[in-house]
Formats: sequence, C-alpha cells, structure tokens
Amino acid sequence: MGILYNNSVVQKLDGGTFWLSETPEIPSKGFGANYNRCATWGIFKHRTTGKKFCYINTHIDHQSAQAKVEGMKLISRFFQQYRKDDYLLFLTADFNMVSSHEAMDVIESYMYNTREVAPEALTDYNRTYNGFNESTYSIIDHIYCSNYLKVVEYHTIDEQYNNAKFVSDHYPIYAIFKLK
Repeated sequence: MGILYNNSVVQKLDGGTFWLSETPEIPSKGFGANYNRCATWGIFKHRTTGKKFCYINTHIDHQSAQAKVEGMKLISRFFQQYRKDDYLLFLTADFNMVSSHEAMDVIESYMYNTREVAPEALTDYNRTYNGFNESTYSIIDHIYCSNYLKVVEYHTIDEQYNNAKFVSDHYPIYAIFKLK
C-alpha cells in the first residue's frame, strides 16, 4: 500500500502504517479478516500553496463483513485528528466493496467518492476489478477526498497494454483535483 509522490511538488512531513485490527500498532490480522491488512498514511505539504493534506492508501479485507466495517472505523478515527485542522483528506484503496456498502458510511459524512462527483463528461463507471476475465464486473476500487477539493476528472485505465489483455486483476484509477 505504498504512496508515491513527487518531492518537487509536495513535502512529506510524516508517515507510517497502522494495522486494521484490534492492535493497530502491531502487524496483525483482526476482526475476522483472512489476511493481515494495513493502512499506509502520509502527511504532506503542497510546496506552492503551503496547504497540508493527509493521504491514506489501504486494502480492505475481501470476505469478512466485520473486518470491512471495523477497518473503515479505524481509518475514520485516524482521519479525525486532521479534520479539525482543515487538512485536505485523501483515501484510496482496493476496498473490496462497492461505494454503497454500509462500511463506507463512516467516511461519507466528510469525504466523497471522486467518481460520483466528477463532471459527467469526465468520469466513467467502468469496472475496476476484472478477475483476469471479460465477464467480471465490479467497482471496488475508489478514490475519496474531502470537500475542500473540486474533482476535475476521474478515469479508470482499462485499455489493453501492449499484447496483454490484463496486467492485473484490477484496473488503475485516477482523479484530478483542484482546490476550491
């Protein structure tokens, strides 16, 4: 769950990892999850504007309903410390669930799904999970951001690469933002 960033555009101020479990400070599996799951976070400062933001990238469990709900609660609690200081917030993940899943409710009160708010002509509803086959259709990868940002566009990159029909079981997604 790495976070790649351009050091000439943003400065990393802090960062780390916490585990989506009952013991977030210790590498662990929790809440009935099938695998150890964690969230990688970073605190950054935009060099031009001085605006600070908190970015979390994670991978939520694919089977346990309890792990989905509790994992999202842990992430929301982490964000809480930055919400009060008007930080911009970003959350990206293989959520292993659609955006309407009840586990997403905990963040949707202060963040929104970029796919759903991008201008209609500059967004898509293409699948993000393909399972290495043509018939699988699932949108389980999402980009969320706080309401201090305007989503300019959102895209799923589902074009064939060279001769490979699928380079992963998920397609990459991206969004472009503008400060309000």
